Amino acid sequence: MNAIRSLRLRRIRCVAPCLLLIIGSCGGGGPDVDIRIAEHDRPDLEPEMAASGQRAVPKDAAFNIAKFTSGQEGETARGESRAIELNGATCQAEVTGTGSAWGAFQLGYTFDNMSGRPLNAVVRLKLDVKGGATYETKDRNDLENVPAGSGTVNFVLKDSLGVLVRQEALYSAGMGTGARSASRRHDIVFEARLESGRGYYMMLLGRADASSSAGQSVKVDVAATNVSMEIEWKAMEQTTQKSAITDTD
Repeated sequence: MNAIRSLRLRRIRCVAPCLLLIIGSCGGGGPDVDIRIAEHDRPDLEPEMAASGQRAVPKDAAFNIAKFTSGQEGETARGESRAIELNGATCQAEVTGTGSAWGAFQLGYTFDNMSGRPLNAVVRLKLDVKGGATYETKDRNDLENVPAGSGTVNFVLKDSLGVLVRQEALYSAGMGTGARSASRRHDIVFEARLESGRGYYMMLLGRADASSSAGQSVKVDVAATNVSMEIEWKAMEQTTQKSAITDTD
């Protein structure tokens, strides 16, 4: 326990930037998406908890990252982002005529490894993703002059020093790429080394962007539901490589 207390004291002496994690935007419009969680607001993974061997979110603990932002420019533009049922989140951007809009969400879990040692973890991410991108314009044959729009959902695991441990692109669509609408189920398992004394952020980042001109309209939306994040901590010599991804269009 003294070693844990010593670690805590050393971390408190870090300057303010050590306590913040900033993540860049997933889309082209609106301000950068960032998460800023101070060290004292991140729950500790202490030796007793590490000995339990696992944690399931939201079964054992609620999502402690839930941020919803949006914006628009123009009288007929609307951006939206909110939590939805089935442990999920959605964002949407819709514009008629001249204007732009964006919506973004962050959903996840953060914690500090205060077990006093590095841990090898097996992380399992499960969710359903659904999205769509549609537009209307005066001349459907004029492919050089169409509204702009994109939708993305990504998963990231980063530490409190800004090191990217894992990244998964779960959904991406735009006016010129992807289907008009699509749904997909993800079941992803991967290994991650959790360094002692660092904070970790497991997050879904969703974003929708849209912009159009006079005589056009565009709508982009993405949603993530049935989201769960499971972590199993194992002794380093007992952990084996596992990786599985199941997608259903």
